[in-house]
Amino acid sequence: MSNKQLSQANSELKNFAHTASHDLKEPLRTIGAFTKLLKNKYGEGLDDKGIQYMDIIDTGVKRMTNLISSILEHSKFESKALALESVDLNILLQEQLESIELMIKEKNAIIDSNPLPIIFCDRTLIGMVLYNLINNGIKFNSKSTPTIRIASSNSHPDFYILSVRDNGIGISQKNKDKIFENYSRVAPTDEFEGSGIGLSTTLNAVKKHKGNIWVESEEEQGSCFYFSISKYLNNNLIPNHSD
Repeated sequence: MSNKQLSQANSELKNFAHTASHDLKEPLRTIGAFTKLLKNKYGEGLDDKGIQYMDIIDTGVKRMTNLISSILEHSKFESKALALESVDLNILLQEQLESIELMIKEKNAIIDSNPLPIIFCDRTLIGMVLYNLINNGIKFNSKSTPTIRIASSNSHPDFYILSVRDNGIGISQKNKDKIFENYSRVAPTDEFEGSGIGLSTTLNAVKKHKGNIWVESEEEQGSCFYFSISKYLNNNLIPNHSD
């Protein structure tokens, strides 16, 4: 297959994923709505097993909805061209925290950061990177007080290095290479919900900024995700961070 044919096939596949995801949302809404109606109207007449079945349906609908939303997000960011601008990462971080304020309160999470730089980047994509890493640090966490610490380093001559550290469930050595793959889920599905797309999308967003992402982690010892962003996105001298 030629490069042109491969590019066309990839484009068609993305369009199909986007269209199919949109079309699937409506029947899922219907299933979810009628499941809720059944529980509200006939719940008192159901035995424990019947209620359990209804809860299973409800959980399945929610997981499928989250997966579809992740597929839509993935296809959108995969094809998105960079919209570069000067961005104060401190302000961007606050915007992302505001979007998950309810989760932070419900989980009793603590989020802190050292002063972050003003950089040239795509605000939407880097915002999504921060959102995914912070959201994962809270979601995949069994501590009574999930703690997330965001830091930055300007010591590299060509790249800004940012880190997001959590005290969550951690990642085993055998799964470290899998977590950035599409639909890869390494956390127990019966304990922690997730689509397996977030980190893949995060990797793609960082790669668009000529950077890279990597993780230091051990099981039950939390994780620290590092990602790099080129300092030269506003000119033609753009080194790639492949290490």
